[in-house]
This record gives sequence, C-alpha cells and structure tokens, in this order.
Amino acid sequence: MAGLYLLTVPAEGLTRLNHGDLLTLGAAGLYAVHIILVGDYTRRHSVAALSVLQVAACAVLAWMTTAVAGATLWQPARYEGRWELVAAIGICAVFATAIAFSVQLWAQQYTSSSHAAIIFTLEPVFAVITSYLVIGERLNRRSMVGALFVLAGILTAELLGPAAAPESPEPMGETGLIN
Repeated sequence: MAGLYLLTVPAEGLTRLNHGDLLTLGAAGLYAVHIILVGDYTRRHSVAALSVLQVAACAVLAWMTTAVAGATLWQPARYEGRWELVAAIGICAVFATAIAFSVQLWAQQYTSSSHAAIIFTLEPVFAVITSYLVIGERLNRRSMVGALFVLAGILTAELLGPAAAPESPEPMGETGLIN
C-alpha cells in the first residue's frame, strides 16, 4: 500500500487527487474481485465462453458508463474520426481487452487467485517504466521508492508468505476434484 501511495498520490497529498485517481482506486478494488471470480469460474466453465462473455460485458459496461458520464456532464463524450483515435480504440479493444482477458482466463486455470493477484500488483511498476520509455516521464525519488516498496511487497509475499498449493500441470477444474 505504501508503494502504491507513493506512485499514485501527488506529493501535495490526498487533496490533490483528481477524478481519474479516484476511478483508478475503485477500479483496483473491482479488479481484485474480478481476479477472484476468474479463479472460481475458470475451474467450472469453458475459457472460450468466458472470454466472449467478458469482452461482451466489458463493451456493454463501457458504453453504459460513457452514456452516464455524458448525461451527467461529468465527462461529456466526444469522438473525432481521426485515424489515431480509431487505431487506439482498435488496439485497446483487441489487445488490452479481448486478448488480455482471454490470456488471463487461460493462465489463471493453472494457478491460484492469490498468485495471479501478486503478478498483477506489478502493473503500477510497469506503468511507471512505460511512461518513462514512451513519453519520457522522469522518475523522481518518490516514484522510485514507491516502485521499490511494491517490489518488496511482492517478494515478501512470495518468499515469506504461506506456502501455496503446488502448481497444476492441467487446468485445476479438469482434474475431477472440483465439480
């Protein structure tokens, strides 16, 4: 938590958080629930069917959220038919949604939800590295310390946490142990 705080909260404190920061915090909580549910459902249902369902649900929820945000004037929707925007939407729809959800569903059949969550905690660290490489954002001491805290937390959970169940060479739901 300390690492995430240092990576995301401005040095001026919590009063300087913006709408995006608060949305990110809420999304992180919902994504934790998502990881737990994926761990459960991939053991009982078809990965292909779950992939289609997740992508469809994501599309419907995105459209609904856009409509509500526009109707409440919180974030009016606007669309510019430029090729960069169309390409960005396509890349996000295909790679960051359809492929990412499918890979997560497939991979999470072979591991526990807690192990998957530990892997996902690296996302803020990769986001900081990517922003440095892509847009030249400079990492300040605060961000570096935050990234180190996140990495230390992951190492602590992996090395000193309770022993995890052995990884299964087959999807956990296909062993016959789970109905």
